[in-house]
Amino acid sequence: MTGNRIKQIRKLKGLIQKEFAESLGISANYLSEIESGKKQPSETILLLIEVRYAINAEWLKTGHGEMYYNQVAESSAEKDGIILKICKLLKNMDEDKKVDVLKYAEEKKFLGELMKKYNAK
Repeated sequence: MTGNRIKQIRKLKGLIQKEFAESLGISANYLSEIESGKKQPSETILLLIEVRYAINAEWLKTGHGEMYYNQVAESSAEKDGIILKICKLLKNMDEDKKVDVLKYAEEKKFLGELMKKYNAK
């Protein structure tokens, strides 16, 4: 279940629900509902988790494959502000614009290229 995997990520990062939810621009209550399986995360939330925490999309959605997109050192992930900036921008967008950004990213493989550059640092 996707909610269980999201909870696993949060716990591995040592975050409480409030902190993890804030990093995704959602409420702790909504995160709790996702983790418990009462609600399903939107594609935008999944994308934010994938990008912010370098999580393999296939693993996040299905449980298959490796958890991490690439093994990224936690310290370098925290030092790099690019992913945080993307999350903040998405947090302040209305839902229609978030969908447009997601479509653009998927079409242009933008996030894949961003992650390659990020992991090369």
